[in-house]
Amino acid sequence: MDETIISHKIHHPLVPDSIYYVPDFISQVEESALIENVLKSSKFKWKHLNNRSLQIYGGYPKPEGMIVEPLPEWLQFYTLKLKSLNVFEENLANQVLINRYEPGQGIMAHEDGPLYYPTVATINTGSHTVLNFYKKIDPNSNDCSPKYEFSLLLWPRSLSILQNTVYNQYLHEIEELKFDKINFDPESNDQASKKIVNLNLIEQIDSETQCLTRSTRYSFTIRFVPKFHKINLNKFLFK
Repeated sequence: MDETIISHKIHHPLVPDSIYYVPDFISQVEESALIENVLKSSKFKWKHLNNRSLQIYGGYPKPEGMIVEPLPEWLQFYTLKLKSLNVFEENLANQVLINRYEPGQGIMAHEDGPLYYPTVATINTGSHTVLNFYKKIDPNSNDCSPKYEFSLLLWPRSLSILQNTVYNQYLHEIEELKFDKINFDPESNDQASKKIVNLNLIEQIDSETQCLTRSTRYSFTIRFVPKFHKINLNKFLFK
């Protein structure tokens, strides 16, 4: 990992040694261009779910390997940028998942799974959100529900990176909310507010901020699928 990214590692007693948060990773102009490119894409590119809409670029991971599809240039720019920062070590990310969340939408606690390299990088645009983390269920425990540990506040134009321990041993979710309650008091027992571990990195809010209203958010989740296949079209065209 490049020193530029390492310097943005989150240091907090609740957080495992594998989360990075980079404010203003992209400019407002870049943010607008990314959203514009998403909105210009074919309506057939969208897959609409109950709690979000998504587009997938690069291919669909499968145990037998992902058939790689070329990324559009406007996404290649960011996969190359992350490669220059060694986010995926020497690897070039080959898949981008774009999620659109309207206020009140989210995604249940989940893990990205073993088909991906254990690093996920997300560029956040349009609106903030709060990403909650849960420790995965211990198979030797009688407790059958994952335990909430902490949260990240993801601000527009930021980059968040999850890898290794937090990738393999934690679940992450976005609650289906229209508002997020912010609490700067670490001793508070208010169950409606979350333990946000990067509040000190968000310059746009201060101790007077009590509630944040969500708007439409587009997230660009960038990953590397190690097992993949490239199709040689010439083999079929000139056979």
